Amino acid sequence: MLPTDGMQYLQMENARLRQENERLQSAVRRLQRAVQALNCLLNALSDITPEVDAISLVRKVLATAVQAVDSDNGSLLLLDEGRGELVFAAVTGENAEILKGYRIPADEGVVGWCLQHRRPRLVADARLDPDFSPLVDRHIAFQTRSLMAIPLLAGERVLGALEVVNTRSGEPFTEDDLDVMRLVGHLASEVLARAEEAVAAGG
Repeated sequence: MLPTDGMQYLQMENARLRQENERLQSAVRRLQRAVQALNCLLNALSDITPEVDAISLVRKVLATAVQAVDSDNGSLLLLDEGRGELVFAAVTGENAEILKGYRIPADEGVVGWCLQHRRPRLVADARLDPDFSPLVDRHIAFQTRSLMAIPLLAGERVLGALEVVNTRSGEPFTEDDLDVMRLVGHLASEVLARAEEAVAAGG
């Protein structure tokens, strides 16, 4: 028989291996969802015509993308250059109906920072981030814990941004999640830009 300390070591190692296996299984599931989101976007690119509603396409993509990063709450915000505002054009999650059409200043919060710097941003703890704005949370009686914001760009032109808020697990988003959303943001920008071109060519 093993000494007591040997048994304890084996039990601890067995528990560690179980946790590691669960972590790996979770990572594989998230990767599968990410691939599904990217395939959805690639299919959307081939469907662009003057008659296609690009926002509807991106809404579908957004719903798939937030699942890929273990979330339910995401938004596509489009830039209204004339008014200097961001408009919530597509929203998924519990506050979708309240937020759709809501406007914020284009330089507001983490999303505004992303547009100004044209760079993605991961905020692990919104309470500790100096750029976080509680404006939207107050409007919908919500609490943002962690978020990612991705600028949508067509060359030098800013189209808007994608934002994903809070994981289902309550854990912060990770750099791997941000990598997924970078790809989603790039392809979403392409969908919107091609839709604009298709409308211009058709009209």
